[in-house]
Amino acid sequence: MRIDHLKYFASLDGARSFSEAARIANISQQGYSRAIASLEKALGCRLVERGRQGSRLTNEGVSFMRRAKRIVAEYDAALFEVRDVSSLVRMLRDFDGRVAFTNACMVSIGARLLEEGFLSKAEVIEIGLSDLPKYDSDPSCIAIADISPQIYPDFEATHRMIPIATGRVGIVVHGKLLPANAESPIWESLETLPLGLLDCDASVEIYDELFTEFSPKCVRLKSANNNVLERSLAKGEIALMCDSFSWRCFPEEIHRNAHIRFIPLRKVMHSVFGMVCGSELKVTDDDAAFVAAIGAVLDSGEGTYDL
Repeated sequence: MRIDHLKYFASLDGARSFSEAARIANISQQGYSRAIASLEKALGCRLVERGRQGSRLTNEGVSFMRRAKRIVAEYDAALFEVRDVSSLVRMLRDFDGRVAFTNACMVSIGARLLEEGFLSKAEVIEIGLSDLPKYDSDPSCIAIADISPQIYPDFEATHRMIPIATGRVGIVVHGKLLPANAESPIWESLETLPLGLLDCDASVEIYDELFTEFSPKCVRLKSANNNVLERSLAKGEIALMCDSFSWRCFPEEIHRNAHIRFIPLRKVMHSVFGMVCGSELKVTDDDAAFVAAIGAVLDSGEGTYDL
């Protein structure tokens, strides 16, 4: 049994088909199918039922998915410990400048860096997306932001951004809010979900840009702080709009609730997490090294993490 096969299988969680999972895993569909078949042969059971209307996990697949994701997480943690000896990663421990994270980046990237013991010497600031211009033009401050190019199409014209990570935009939802016996329960049920927006800075833009995809009839928007939203999610009272990178930080906070799923939007949209500066400023070698160091902590080969 190969670790890459487990990673490919884990990418099927929330995907509607092999082709979508293969895109998420960055592998050809033929290669993806062979990997899953090899995994099923090694386990001696069928994990996935394939059909014209997509693919879904068998009972064995659902059970194995939870274990596979834990194994992959442990493997990633082991890699992190090995890579932690690099000089790039040590740079984050010694950095004594100022770092401004937008709210969503603080929840995901910033929180993870601090939990791992990085940036202990730095002045860490949490800002709203609307505050970004105050910091992205300051050469003494490193600003880390999250931007969806589809929602803010003019962003690249006024800023420079070195990508660190990307996350697929979607819905995080408790299974009790979905029809129990529907073959494809997601899009039909989204029309009536009580929906909370995690990225409150972009509430109007997200609604205008994304919700037209499934023409909601009675979606109720609810804005609150992250803790309230996450507790509501854990109880099955509300669903959250977020991206898959932010979703990585939720399971522990809501006690690894096995009934919670991340469902990517059919319309492919991403949030891009990266270092931002004013277009008139030059990105220095130190800036690039800092971004590369964060990428190493996030366990990515080239400074991006696309889920």
